[in-house]
Amino acid sequence: LILWGNASYFIAFGVYIFPFGALNAWILIQGQISYAMAKDGLLPKVMAIKNKYGIPGNGLVVSSLFASLILILNFSKNFGDIFSFMVLLTTVTSLSFYLAAALVYSYFCYQKQFGFELTIKTGLIAFLGIGFSVWLFVGSGIEAIAWGVVGILLGLPVYYWSKKNNKWR
Repeated sequence: LILWGNASYFIAFGVYIFPFGALNAWILIQGQISYAMAKDGLLPKVMAIKNKYGIPGNGLVVSSLFASLILILNFSKNFGDIFSFMVLLTTVTSLSFYLAAALVYSYFCYQKQFGFELTIKTGLIAFLGIGFSVWLFVGSGIEAIAWGVVGILLGLPVYYWSKKNNKWR
């Protein structure tokens, strides 16, 4: 043992407590993300309604229902497989925005727009951003990619409906 004889108990306790802290943060942030998106007109305004305690409850309920649906659809897997799948799905959906940003950055550099210019440095940054995204997409596996694409496609009608009804600035 590296530290001392009973260090394994402290490590096991940390491994036991960490998921509860992460779960608490995920639960709190899921309501805030939908609230901010609704305030910006990217989701229906009903998602921006706060309860008397200042909590965006509608966002918590809707995002929890979607997370529960995904868990139910993967019920045949054991807990470790479900957790791995959810991490990979989160990675894929988050990376779609990162990949889009890297592609737009490279486009702006190539077109010399918004003060960007194609140099060795900016080309390398764009290449690394795109390469990193593609590498993680491939590493996430086809199942997570398929679910991520389906989730994004299901969100597009909500986005366009919100855009139409909010009459963006």
